Amino acid sequence: MATSLIVKRALSTALKELMLTKPITDIRIQELTNACDLSRHTFYNHFHDIYELLEWTYQYEVIENLDLYCNTKEWKTAICLVLNYTYKNKKICLNTFNSLGRDHLEDFLFKTFIK
Repeated sequence: MATSLIVKRALSTALKELMLTKPITDIRIQELTNACDLSRHTFYNHFHDIYELLEWTYQYEVIENLDLYCNTKEWKTAICLVLNYTYKNKKICLNTFNSLGRDHLEDFLFKTFIK
């Protein structure tokens, strides 16, 4: 696995762990990098801010997998993947929704599904 992907996944995991206990608006870059034993500079080599990391997390964990099912025969499987991810990560998804608000979530979903 490429080093860049390892770093991104480590930061993503740290973000998800922190989001279990606090809103994303209260999470700081320093907390993320400390949790991964990385420097702030390393974070900024990969992401502009925490919200870009959050978007990458959803993209990597959910959206990329949907491409396999983007056809008329398997759309139900795609919906089930999204719902299962949401259920398994309920606290993180609610944290995202409550922190960013409905407009950001709708924007993200619209960009994702209307390609």
